[in-house]
Amino acid sequence: MSEDFWGIDDPQEVERIEHAINARTQSHFRVIFYLGGFGAVAAAIGKLLGPHYPVLAVIASIAVFLFGLLTHIACEVSRYERAKAEVLTSMGRCLNCGYKLEPHTESSCPECGRTRDSPAQPLQ
Repeated sequence: MSEDFWGIDDPQEVERIEHAINARTQSHFRVIFYLGGFGAVAAAIGKLLGPHYPVLAVIASIAVFLFGLLTHIACEVSRYERAKAEVLTSMGRCLNCGYKLEPHTESSCPECGRTRDSPAQPLQ
């Protein structure tokens, strides 16, 4: 995700930040929990409805599994954004572009213009 840190020129610094973010967000058990849990619910729905409504059972099972997959993706994106904000804040960097803010005293980032209290803005 090095495009998230366009305000940083040093590739080793970008790699160090990405490593810190990945260390905070990695967990294979979450994947097993989300997809395994929703997969089990989908299988139970299929088993309950299958003998009487086989087409509805397949549709409901697929819908539940897809809902679980989308929920998992949304949670992981949120977890990544929180970890990114924590890491960049702890390093004294702008949340929007990654520019080092420590030597600057003004209330906005000199690289992208984001104020320190505002949420990160997407690139235009």
